[in-house]
Amino acid sequence: MMITSPFSFFKSEANIINFEALEDSELILITKEQFDQMGDEIEAASHAFRHLLAEFAMKMSRRVMSIHNESAEFRYLKLLEEHPLIFQKAKLSHIASFLGITQQSLSRIRKNLVH
Repeated sequence: MMITSPFSFFKSEANIINFEALEDSELILITKEQFDQMGDEIEAASHAFRHLLAEFAMKMSRRVMSIHNESAEFRYLKLLEEHPLIFQKAKLSHIASFLGITQQSLSRIRKNLVH
């Protein structure tokens, strides 16, 4: 999985996104210069990077379209279906932020689904 702030990584702009691992993780930290050098020198790395970037772009596009076209309740149910353990590991404020809603809206959705 690739996690990045594209503006920070590719444009050297200040990062406004915080990342937090909710469980033990292994990370590979790569600088923009290393990224470019590996892509120039190793054809397989260039192909892998293109694939990762395409996957990242598609996921971000899907996420933006979801926020604009799907109800908050639908997004909540989809997250619950696809990642049920997230609710045991993440704070509700983080889940609400991921869903693009307030924590109060998340509480209301959860309450309505119980009844």
